[in-house]
Amino acid sequence: MWSRQRNPEAAKRVADRRQREQDAPRLLQETPGLQSLYIELKESGDANGNPVSSHIRRFQLSTAPALFLFPCGDPKCDGGGHDITDEVLAGLREHKTRIEGQDACVGAAGEVPCTRTLSYAVVATFE
Repeated sequence: MWSRQRNPEAAKRVADRRQREQDAPRLLQETPGLQSLYIELKESGDANGNPVSSHIRRFQLSTAPALFLFPCGDPKCDGGGHDITDEVLAGLREHKTRIEGQDACVGAAGEVPCTRTLSYAVVATFE
């Protein structure tokens, strides 16, 4: 029964994210001269900052939305995630080739605030 209740919620979150991506301006419109972009992502879940997961996300610039949203990696987290759009776009508009930062998840796992933190490093090249 639990999985049946979660599936509609998960499907709605995916549909909402896709709609936001469709509605967002394209990345190349917002950052003229951008030639390549990838983001190194590391998510930690404890006070020591030990990584729980890490990966690199590469962007297809011809179609990429100017939106940088990443879901929380904790399956128990509700309402969380990481929106680093403002920070990344501000750096790209200044033609920075490396942008680093952290973002704490704002969700909750039951009654307890989520403890996940996303560390990111954006690597870009420009004309």
